[in-house]
Amino acid sequence: MRKVCGEANVRVFDEAKRRGVARAVFISAHDYGPPLRDLLKGYFDGKLMAEEALFRNFSGGTGTSVRPGMVHGTRYVAGSLPVPLSAVGKPLELVLGNQVVRAAVEGTIVPGALQRLLVPAVSADAVAQASVDALMGPIPAEFEDDAGNHRRVLGVWDILSHRDR
Repeated sequence: MRKVCGEANVRVFDEAKRRGVARAVFISAHDYGPPLRDLLKGYFDGKLMAEEALFRNFSGGTGTSVRPGMVHGTRYVAGSLPVPLSAVGKPLELVLGNQVVRAAVEGTIVPGALQRLLVPAVSADAVAQASVDALMGPIPAEFEDDAGNHRRVLGVWDILSHRDR
């Protein structure tokens, strides 16, 4: 996964910059921390490599990393076999994706290790909408200075704000 997700995307972002592409979005992943990060080390290392290349090539808000947790929708395997990930993902989005849970997770009620795990699933449509908005919409003011020190990252809660658009 490090090679496919990391090295391949590093080359994509380097080439895009070389060819004059003005903005880029990368679908990364929420960092659940250990032990999941350790079990999927190549996957998360690849995502980190790709993000570093994104932000090196697209600074000042022109590059955006979108970091969903579980993405749900219908996935097709072997070309035509539908796997309804929403059967699990939609209930997780409904249970964990409300403001009460968010306040508890982001506050002091939930211990730090659990905070990384208690993230809602998001629909593929919400990830797509957040990505297109980041690519085509105005760059938020906090990134307009083009100093390159700011990394534009959309986390799970930012993505959820796009689900009703």
